[in-house]
This record gives sequence, C-alpha cells and structure tokens, in this order.
Amino acid sequence: MAMVEITHLEPLVDRTDLLNQPEELRRIGEESGCLFFAGLLSPSKVNNVRTQILSVCDKHGWIKEGSDYTEGVANPEVLVVEGKDPRWMALYNDILKIRDFHDLALDENLNHAFEVLFGESEYLPPCFSKLVLILDAPSSG
Repeated sequence: MAMVEITHLEPLVDRTDLLNQPEELRRIGEESGCLFFAGLLSPSKVNNVRTQILSVCDKHGWIKEGSDYTEGVANPEVLVVEGKDPRWMALYNDILKIRDFHDLALDENLNHAFEVLFGESEYLPPCFSKLVLILDAPSSG
C-alpha cells in the first residue's frame, strides 16, 4: 500500500459484538477485508507501545524537530517508503527491539479474536502487529 493516495476513508464499524458469531464475522471479514474491534486491546498497553515507537521514530529523525515526540508529528523533510530503504530498515529493526511491541501479539483478547476467526489462537509474527497497531492513541475512557 506504500505510495497509494487515499482520498476517502469510510468510518470503521465496530465488530466486537460479532465475536460470538464466527461465521458472520468471517463473512464480513472476507467481504470487507477489514475487521475492527473497539477496545479489544487495553488503551494503556497500546499507548505505552505507541510512546515507545514514537521515541524510536524521534531518534531516527522522523518526528518534526522541536515538537513533542509523543504528539507524533511527522518530520516533513523525511520521506521514507517502506521496503529496502536503509532508513526504513534501521527504524524497523529498532522497533523490533521493543518487547512490549511483541507482547501485544500475546494479548488474551487478541488471541480470543484469532481463535474465533481461525478456529485456533496462534502467535503471529511482529509484522502482523502493524496491521493491528494504529499509532493514533486510543481513547482511555
């Protein structure tokens, strides 16, 4: 999806209520290609990982100079496309060193959702986490 211009995003529909209806959940997932579960992960866990990732981004110069890195304001001077760019690889390697990042994949609620969807819970590699971890801080209340 790198370098794809997104002109319109539909609001995400919370599918948490379907976690007890596996067939319906799978059908919607296959149709839309996306499932959203509000509050599935603890906001404090997600915010903790977000802060750690943004700290790594700041150390790599990806956060706007003079801003508070926890605000997540990108440095407009840096354009890095995911892939083999050495700057991306250096950042990603440092993110992979964050233990809490990996711990999200072991979350009981997340594993329950996988169990409902796939019939079993599995540990997924950290690269999957970027599909579930959105760096916009969730509401804590």
